[in-house]
Amino acid sequence: MERLRTTIAEDLTAVSGTCSMCGRSFRVFVRETLEDAIRLLRRSFKLHCRLRHGILVKELPAGYEVDQIVNDLGLPAFVFARDTRKLIAANDRFLQVMEYTESEAKALRLEDLRAPEDLPFLLEGLAENFGDGSLESRYRTRNGRSLRVHLRYRDLILMRHAEEIGDVCFVVVTRYEAA
Repeated sequence: MERLRTTIAEDLTAVSGTCSMCGRSFRVFVRETLEDAIRLLRRSFKLHCRLRHGILVKELPAGYEVDQIVNDLGLPAFVFARDTRKLIAANDRFLQVMEYTESEAKALRLEDLRAPEDLPFLLEGLAENFGDGSLESRYRTRNGRSLRVHLRYRDLILMRHAEEIGDVCFVVVTRYEAA
């Protein structure tokens, strides 16, 4: 989902954009270069999203992949795409706890990790929750073992070179035990 639609005035004196979540307009005048104005517009947009919608906008450096967000953590962690609910990255600790291989995890959706009776709560929660928070839930490992997990989550908009590459949720499992 595109969060900021950018338009450039015909005379190149201003750059404007609109947040697709709430319709707020942004306008930045070109002082030095068009690129500087677009950078300033993106900065205003990032601040707006964090304060108004509770969503962080993270600019990934060139060559930096989504997997690197979770790989350095000591706790089990994963990242999923909000629109498809598909896991796009998971660290080794999470894979070990959930008994999946890296290749198996790439095919998983959130629904595959949850107990079937919890799916209505999952879908309801995803429809309502934006921003960050924590929750306790039941997860199901690859071998069918049930775990009670405590999660911390944070919604992110990932960008690279001022282009949006994903609306994702970053999840850290802070505690887990057999249910």
